[in-house]
Amino acid sequence: MRNKSSSVILCCIATVGMLMTQCVSGVKKSGIVQTGTVRGVIYDRNELVLASNDTSNVSDSVGLGVIRSYPNPVAAQLLGYVGYATPADIDNGDNCALGNIVGRTGVERYYDKVLRGKDGSLGKDLKLTIDYELQKYGEELMAGKVGSVVAIEPSTGEVLCMVSSP
Repeated sequence: MRNKSSSVILCCIATVGMLMTQCVSGVKKSGIVQTGTVRGVIYDRNELVLASNDTSNVSDSVGLGVIRSYPNPVAAQLLGYVGYATPADIDNGDNCALGNIVGRTGVERYYDKVLRGKDGSLGKDLKLTIDYELQKYGEELMAGKVGSVVAIEPSTGEVLCMVSSP
């Protein structure tokens, strides 16, 4: 269990479809084994886990053997995916080392520095305004169709659902 005091509050508009987020405190796995710092968890608005770390293979205290997993298979186009840091990532001053896990697309990339942490510290958790049940329903409605669905809370501007198909 992560300590909520290790979290930061952040509300901004991301480039991934103007998705509003807040940082707070079948399983699909990325297959990427993480070394170094452990990435933060990504939650939906109701604190359902959308992306986390499978620690069943952890072999030491710094995260060796941690695999990124996506236990609730929705919003793949929003969440994105992770990969190993490359020499180009290091040259860009991304404060990472070879073997570190970095976000490649979507929320995983946009909030990489928040989720990744630095210098051996735990990454921060991220709470999205996306509603898992609404997102899942939107994806079911759009299966096999061409188009998109977006649901926004008018009083706050929060994005509750964002689906694009194909």
